Parts: sequence; structure tokens; C-alpha cells
Amino acid sequence: LENIFSKINENVLHDWFAFLPDGLEKAVVWFLSRFTGEGWALTLGLMFMAVVIFLPGGLMEGGEKIRDLFRRKKKTMGILEVKDVNKRFGGLKALSNVNLSVQENTVHAIIGPNGAGKSTLLNCLVGKLMPDSGSVMFDGQSVLGRKPHEINQMGISRVFQTPEIFGDLTVLENVLIPCFAKRDGAFRMHAFETVESEAELIETAEAILEDVNMADKRHAHSASLSRGDKRRLEMAMCLVQRPKLLLLDEPTAGMARANTNRTIDLLQEIHDRRPITMVIIEHDMHVVFSLAERITVLAQGTPLVEDTPENIKGHPKVQEAYLGETQQV
Repeated sequence: LENIFSKINENVLHDWFAFLPDGLEKAVVWFLSRFTGEGWALTLGLMFMAVVIFLPGGLMEGGEKIRDLFRRKKKTMGILEVKDVNKRFGGLKALSNVNLSVQENTVHAIIGPNGAGKSTLLNCLVGKLMPDSGSVMFDGQSVLGRKPHEINQMGISRVFQTPEIFGDLTVLENVLIPCFAKRDGAFRMHAFETVESEAELIETAEAILEDVNMADKRHAHSASLSRGDKRRLEMAMCLVQRPKLLLLDEPTAGMARANTNRTIDLLQEIHDRRPITMVIIEHDMHVVFSLAERITVLAQGTPLVEDTPENIKGHPKVQEAYLGETQQV
């Protein structure tokens, strides 16, 4: 045993405890490496006692228990975690100590009066703006310092206030562009290939258009579409990338009530059929209360309250800051 332990180094210990989560593995290796070599007997005794007392089922069972603990901790965190985010534009403080936690596979609305900081916050989430301080974590990874296309590749897609589409292309061609981006990344040459040869991508794009009720218009030029259809096309361009998080900036802005209701139905259907989280910025309370499971209210760049739609409706701070003291949501 003395000969064996004298040859133990940190690389060997790393191999032994690879089943542990990274942080715990490093701590265990560091501690045990202090007692290898001449301290082999103490090391053996400590390891034996630890296994008998804390891991009666053996190291493998103990490793699984530790992993389960870390999984449970991760589940308590939202897929999107915004912590103490601040943003100034000269002397104007657009965001002040914003905290937001969005749980996976939920619909979370952000509301507030004009100038409340909603769009500024959204731009911080997608890399168009860099917060002055604070953190933005998506699925356990920081998005700060990443370019918008890198954040998109992580699994975040955005629907803009004004539909962002390629008006000189057909509906199908619009959806194929994010198909290629999802498959190939930021840049790849296709000098000797044609779009028509990409049968699998075309099939994927057509299936998404079917989902948003646009399949019959796949060969129409996008510029000729109504505003409602342009919005559906933009959603198709987002959904074809299979995002984990869909950010919607006033998705029904400028729509008549009939188109608004169709958009609500479409968003509800998308959420019901896909494992997707939605964050919606919206002024139309009919849209918010039809879709949202949680609502955060912003005013002057600061979160006032976060709660369920039922509690938000009668909240005095919301009535005062968002609609005025005498109005009801």
C-alpha cells in the first residue's frame, strides 16, 4: 500500500473522482493530494471512514446522490436569471437593479408604461446592449459579452416590435435562412450547392409554415403580406431554430382585434405543443392576461412587483404606476 500511495498524484485522483461534479471533484482532489506520498496511511484511513459513514452504498451510489442534489438545485433556478442589472444612457438611468427569474416552459410577461425600460432590458438579453453592471444567465451560461448571433445559437430567439423579414424573398426562403444558420453557424460556403438540393431543410421549413398556418403562402413574396402574416412569418423564422427561449416584443402591436386574437391562439398553441419558454413585452392587457403565467411590472427602470395575473390585476402599485390611481387592470 505504501508503494501504491507513493505513486498517487493529482491526475490519478482526478480519474478516481471523475464521477463527482466539477467543483466538488477539484476540492476532493486538492484535499487528498495533501495526504498522498508519505501520508498514505492517513489518506487510506480517511477515505475508508468517509465511505463507511457517508456512503454506505459505495462510491457510485454516493456519486449519484450528489449529482441528484446538484440537479435539484439547478431546477430551482430559472432558465433565465437576471441579477442586479443596471443601464445608463448619459444621465438617464434606464434600468436600476433589475432582478428577474423566468422558469422553464412558462410564459412570463413584462409590462409597464412607456419609458419603463422594457425594450432596454430585452436588448440586454440578446446582446444589442451591454449592461453597466449585473449578470444575465441563460440555461446556466452568461450571455454578457456575447454577440447577438452567438446568443441566438445558445437557444434564444426574438420577435421584434416591427416584423423583421426579408421583403424581397418568398415566405419559404425567409424561413430557410434561419434553417441554414441553425445548421451551419455564422458562416459557411455553399458555392457548389443550390437551395433546391436541400430537401431536408425545405421539408423542415414547410412543416413550420404549416404550424403557423402559412403553408399556402410559401411562394408569396414577403413584402406583399399583411401585418398579421408578416408576424406569423417572423415567428416561423424563430421557431425553425428550435429555441429554448422566445422573446416577443409587443407581438400584437398595430393589429386589429381579430388578428390579435388569432395571434394569442397561435402563441398558446406554440407553447402547448413545444418545450419552449416565452417572455412577452406587451401593452395590450388582453394579450397579457390571456397568455402569461407570471407578470413582472417595470416602472422607471425598476421592477415594482412580480406575481400571478390574478394578483396583478388588483395590485395598487400596478394601478398607480401603470394605469393611474383610478383605473383597474
